Amino acid sequence: MNGNGRSFRTSMTSALFSALIVAFVAAPALAQKAAPPTRERVLWWNDQAVVMRLKLTAETRTKMDQVYGWHQPAIEELKVGRLRQAFTDSLKKGDWKASTAALQTWADGEQKAAKLAGDLKIGVLSLLSSEQLAELVESAGNQILRAPWKPKASWGLRHKQVSP
Repeated sequence: MNGNGRSFRTSMTSALFSALIVAFVAAPALAQKAAPPTRERVLWWNDQAVVMRLKLTAETRTKMDQVYGWHQPAIEELKVGRLRQAFTDSLKKGDWKASTAALQTWADGEQKAAKLAGDLKIGVLSLLSSEQLAELVESAGNQILRAPWKPKASWGLRHKQVSP
């Protein structure tokens, strides 16, 4: 090859190298612009739509956070899913005595979890005025009342229908 071929290869290599650098530098910026915004996961009483709809005060929301803080760790500590799995595992082994004991442990755990979850909901909902509770039920239906209370990106309140 003559000197011109080497020069052409060198310039092509430099151009390719430059293009790769630009691609690596620009890719994260492009990805950030293309990614949809993510919403913070919150409990329903800290969801901005709920706060505005029910006119919740910061003081009320703080009390709700406190009630949640008292109950939720105890609910999670029960690890009911593990108790159910222990029951299933003993069934798979055909160990009926162990299955009976695991079933009782699981049932006791579910009962405790249901009581704690119910106490949590009563404790939080009792902080609402009767008007706020009625507005919550109207706008959320059973979604908030039935669902487990864990942080979510949106609690999806229904829009208020305005009569003509």
